[in-house]
Amino acid sequence: MKAVNETDLMRDHGCDLYMAERVVCHAKHEQYRLRAQNLYTPSDETAGNYPEKPYTRTSPINESPDRTLKKIVTNAKRARRRIMGVNDLPAWYEHKINQSQAMIQSVGRYLENLENDPKR
Repeated sequence: MKAVNETDLMRDHGCDLYMAERVVCHAKHEQYRLRAQNLYTPSDETAGNYPEKPYTRTSPINESPDRTLKKIVTNAKRARRRIMGVNDLPAWYEHKINQSQAMIQSVGRYLENLENDPKR
């Protein structure tokens, strides 16, 4: 399936360009899925080599919240210096900035509510 391309699918199987692109894209994602499954599925030889709690993007390994917030502040300052004076930012850039601001704001509100909670 690795050698299949849009031209072969259109010529040999009667697919239109849209369907041929979808088939090739699906085949590529299936290869990625199988590779990931093979990497992260323990076999008998590698049973003890896998971490108890897998790393995810939302929970970095051995990072304290204080250290993570310091990194966020540093990166935000760096990004702010770079975009000063730039008028036409890409839409995805503005979306990411707004999304980050909303998430940090929600954490701040949660912590304020914990502090103001009379049950504590």
